[in-house]
Amino acid sequence: MSGADVMPLPPNVERAAYELSTDLARVTATINFTQVAMDTAAGTVPGWAGQSADAYNAEVTTLGTHARELGRRGQEGHQRRSDLAGAL
Repeated sequence: MSGADVMPLPPNVERAAYELSTDLARVTATINFTQVAMDTAAGTVPGWAGQSADAYNAEVTTLGTHARELGRRGQEGHQRRSDLAGAL
């Protein structure tokens, strides 16, 4: 009895991993090119002032920070997958 009979190799998931990585790269690019992720300066809404405007700007700024962080992490994950694929 051979070792392959007793302990078969796990299924090859390279194609599925590549497809997942490609999908994540597409989502990352989509996030990075949203208006909220690209706007790094706190803006103002014309004709809108006061606490509501300040709250809105703070929320948009926070959302933009989160979107850019998510995009950065997605790029890092895609790069790690590319590095791993190159090592195989």
